Amino acid sequence: MPAKSTMQGQRIKIVLRRFHVQTPREIIRGMITEVDEFGFRVSGRRFQEVTDLETSLPVERPVEGDNKVYWVPFNSVRYSELLLPGS
Repeated sequence: MPAKSTMQGQRIKIVLRRFHVQTPREIIRGMITEVDEFGFRVSGRRFQEVTDLETSLPVERPVEGDNKVYWVPFNSVRYSELLLPGS
C-alpha cells in the first residue's frame, strides 16, 4: 500500500494553465484526496476568474454549484497555493 502523501487532506487553490489570453482563468478550490507521480485528485469546486465590470478587478465566480472530484495533472498547473484554515 502506498505511503500517504503529506499533501493529502490539505485545502488548496489551483490555477490552471490557459491556452489563450482571452479565455477566463480556470481555478479549482478544494481538498487534496490523492497524490501520485502524475498529478493529484481534488474534491472541490471549479471557478473562473472574470473581470468585474464595475471595479475592473478580477473576481472568482463558481462554474458549478456542487463539489466534484477532479484529477489535475501536474503539467496543467500554472501555480497552486495551500489554503490556511479559516481563510
